Amino acid sequence: MILVSLILSIAGFGALAGAMRRHAKQIGLPPLPPARLRLVGCVLLATSFALLLERMDWRMAAIAWIGQAALAAAICVVTLSIRARTGQGLACPRVRPD
Repeated sequence: MILVSLILSIAGFGALAGAMRRHAKQIGLPPLPPARLRLVGCVLLATSFALLLERMDWRMAAIAWIGQAALAAAICVVTLSIRARTGQGLACPRVRPD
């Protein structure tokens, strides 16, 4: 459950980064509304905390979540930094409208 929570945190920080125009270009996202990406990011982060609350006391869950949020944010920062240097998008291929 902790691994799932970590993955949700990484996805949440990725969505929050995608809401910024600069990082959306680095990721290679198609144009999406930033407000929707911010909402998705917040929901994913809240869900990751809820998963920890399900398994732990709220005090331990809060400490675990803060630690894993820091790790997830660091993973996103390193990934964006590497992609900025290589000039490649992360996951979304460029789609040409027909």
